[in-house]
Amino acid sequence: MKHEKCKLCLQMRDLRDSHLMAAALYKKSRTPGNRNPNPMRVTGHASIQTSHQLSNLAFCDNCEQRFSKNGEKYVMSQVYDGKTGRFPLLDTLRAGTPSWKKPEFVGYDAGAAPSIDRDQLGYFAASVCWRASVHIWREPGEAPITIDLGAYNEPF
Repeated sequence: MKHEKCKLCLQMRDLRDSHLMAAALYKKSRTPGNRNPNPMRVTGHASIQTSHQLSNLAFCDNCEQRFSKNGEKYVMSQVYDGKTGRFPLLDTLRAGTPSWKKPEFVGYDAGAAPSIDRDQLGYFAASVCWRASVHIWREPGEAPITIDLGAYNEPF
């Protein structure tokens, strides 16, 4: 741990090994039973299957818990799970009527599925974009990962 300013609360705190994408998402992306069960990682140099997770010291424990409580925990309960093969969010959408169909795509209106917590889905997605904008995520030998939200960074 390192005692520095947390990127979210801006307080001097012990920083945790924070992930750009939720650590649980890496676990759910694994496919047990495959010779290499790890998810695919694409970089500027190569595409490999690996258990390596992009993480840096960026947020304190309180802020990590805020990310979890406000979206991450819910989203992880809704995404595909490589162990069980279940995808609750997709199952919920498919129980409804598609909004539109193309030969290769089907679109669903999440608003027609009131059991989907769109606030938590949105919070999670926004938090990943925001995390990429307030911290330069570095991997040895790779280009830094960051996005520039410009004037929208602070309101975001």
